[in-house]
Amino acid sequence: MTSIFRTQKTVDPQSGKTILSVTANGVACDTFVLNGPIAKRYVGISLIHQDLKDALWWIRNAYSLLPPKTKCDDQRNIGTKHTISPDKDTFKTLKAYFYSSIVTYAKCFVSTDERGTKLEARDHIEKRYLPCHERIMNYRHSLVAHAGGAFDSGEVVVAPNPNGPEFHVAPNLWRLDYEDDREVAIGFEDLILHVKEKVEGIQAEILQKLLTQEARDAVIQHNSIKDSDLGDKAGKSLSAHQ
Repeated sequence: MTSIFRTQKTVDPQSGKTILSVTANGVACDTFVLNGPIAKRYVGISLIHQDLKDALWWIRNAYSLLPPKTKCDDQRNIGTKHTISPDKDTFKTLKAYFYSSIVTYAKCFVSTDERGTKLEARDHIEKRYLPCHERIMNYRHSLVAHAGGAFDSGEVVVAPNPNGPEFHVAPNLWRLDYEDDREVAIGFEDLILHVKEKVEGIQAEILQKLLTQEARDAVIQHNSIKDSDLGDKAGKSLSAHQ
């Protein structure tokens, strides 16, 4: 069914916030903001949904920079592979996509007062996806967002010249650049898709509550006030003519 409503977004250049305008069959609609608890939860879950869409876009773009791979039929000896590209520009882009997907996915499970909601692994992720989730969250906590994990360490390597007294000293840093898990049964992309599907279900449930509760009540009140104002104006106009 085609909707009669059309939305358009503009951006306030000062605050950076978007402004949403709505028309119904080309006619501008009055708009007002809901501030109830259901509306706040809907905003929070919609932000999470957008984060998951962004994370999915970034990890798929990372994949596009590598030779194609598919799931391996025999998973017994399959694991994740740490990858580095010989092309420096490709490597930097690959790493940027990978890190962006990690931190944006992990945002969905970190509480903030502003959002008022977050996902819980035990409630929103099926058991078979948890090992992948825990691995990604570990990268977020110990590599991407904070320091001090296994992939944020290293060693000093000394290399004496076998034919002379000189020697070379260099740091060997263990920094995860990109992890290729496309052959694994449940990889990062599969995890994001799984969580995204769960969130879309929650989003639909909250929207239904808005349509039948907070938003519906607010529209009834808005129309009542609008009709009352029109009645007052009509009464004043009638008095003036008399």
